[in-house]
Amino acid sequence: MTTKKGDRTFIARRGFLPDYLDWNAKWLGDKTAVVCEGQTRTWGELGATANRVANGLIAMGLDRGDRVGLVMGNSIEMIEVMLGILKSGCVLTPINLTVSDEAVMTMLEDADAKAVFVAPDQCERLEGAMWPDLAKRAIVTGGTRPGWIDYQTFLADADAGPPDVTIEADDWVHVIYSSGTTGLPKGIVHAHGNRTDWAYDLAVTYGFHRDARVLIAVGLFSNFSWALLQTTVLVGGTVVLMRGFDPRGVLENIQNEKVTHAVMVPVMFQLVLADPDQERFDLSSLESLVCGGSALHPDLMQKMIDRFPCGFYELYGTTEGAMTVITSEEKRLRPGSVGKPYRGCSLTIVDRDGNEVGPQVAGEVVVHTPYLMEGYLNRPDANAEAVWVGPDGRNWLRTGDVGRLDEAGYLFIVDRIKDMIVSGGQNIFPADIEDVLNRHDAVEFGTVIGVPHAKWGETPLAVVTPRGDADPQEIMAWVNERVGKRQRVSGVVFTDDIPRNPNGKVLKRFLRERYADFLTQ
Repeated sequence: MTTKKGDRTFIARRGFLPDYLDWNAKWLGDKTAVVCEGQTRTWGELGATANRVANGLIAMGLDRGDRVGLVMGNSIEMIEVMLGILKSGCVLTPINLTVSDEAVMTMLEDADAKAVFVAPDQCERLEGAMWPDLAKRAIVTGGTRPGWIDYQTFLADADAGPPDVTIEADDWVHVIYSSGTTGLPKGIVHAHGNRTDWAYDLAVTYGFHRDARVLIAVGLFSNFSWALLQTTVLVGGTVVLMRGFDPRGVLENIQNEKVTHAVMVPVMFQLVLADPDQERFDLSSLESLVCGGSALHPDLMQKMIDRFPCGFYELYGTTEGAMTVITSEEKRLRPGSVGKPYRGCSLTIVDRDGNEVGPQVAGEVVVHTPYLMEGYLNRPDANAEAVWVGPDGRNWLRTGDVGRLDEAGYLFIVDRIKDMIVSGGQNIFPADIEDVLNRHDAVEFGTVIGVPHAKWGETPLAVVTPRGDADPQEIMAWVNERVGKRQRVSGVVFTDDIPRNPNGKVLKRFLRERYADFLTQ
């Protein structure tokens, strides 16, 4: 018998995260899905509650594609809500709690949120600022509050059966707002298809499996945490959720909950290893650790190798969809590299004119991956700026990062384009100076920014969290002896307040604002 394409007896439909949640609820119903400070949910319980959230939103009149905001800290309830939003066909819009009240409302307005779930300790931030339609669909997730819908009542009034919604590959799954490291946050839109592709590749690359116990220590509004949650749903593992990062809590959770997988930023690993009692904790359950978010210093890498009983990986990535990975073994041979693209992904380096450059030549990193975003919400200008048209005619993503490839194809990130210092017409990359600065024994952490200079336009300034009895003049002299003439810093300032986003990246634009008048003081 000859079967024509499109005329098959059995037609396969690809599954997405809501489908995998259903599968887990049916076939792994009694297995623990989430652990959080003594509370647990099985996959069966989590699936039923997610159904109630979905059906409750539909009963409120929300349609597929409507955005639903979350202003919540890490909790089991937040995971219930996140997965329920996806099952409804609506679009998850988690808000970073570390931003100002005004920024919270700006993001919700930009997303045109039709409903919002809010933790009790966050309600005051929204009261009086919500527009009428949103206020009518504002749900508080703990206790009762005048004018708000109680979460437990919301669940009790909703059906626990599967919602009558079919998810397609190009349906939006979430809008994640950027950290604002170089400007105002932008809403990054992803679809179910590319996020599921990403989960598959994360699982393969880092060895996730059904018995994985995955530590989430970063806020669930972060792309980092989303990666861990979606991959755990995909494989049917168990999430070990922390309400907030705490070095001792990380060690305790790894030991007591037999954590197998974790992803953290370098400063988190540094704080965990600095715990004076860390040696007494049993970390033998660990199978895979991932470090990302910012550059991993060689000294910290060696400490990780010495302490953790598993291989670890460093990743370079953006919420928009760029991804590379390097193993600790490769890192030993190529210190400073962030590796090669995931399988099926491509990257290249281009100059200011958009021309590809050869090995060891610095330029902008551009990528094409199966996980590329749909685009920036309501920002056609930013979408246009983000596109590089490759020789294959496809739209590639301009990352805004300066990098170079070595002869073997390993990527080295040089700096952010917008953090580059232009001094006397010469481009200076702060990362080159920071590499020297952070070798000084009196520097706990150091970063470099450009500040206005009457003659040169800009000049480097080192911003340092000191260690012990440090002398800024001595540090400046030490650094300037070891860098190029144009790279010399014009000053060193001490501070214990270096602003970071939740993924550990330094928010240099705030430092530039803080020290803009440094040379005129």
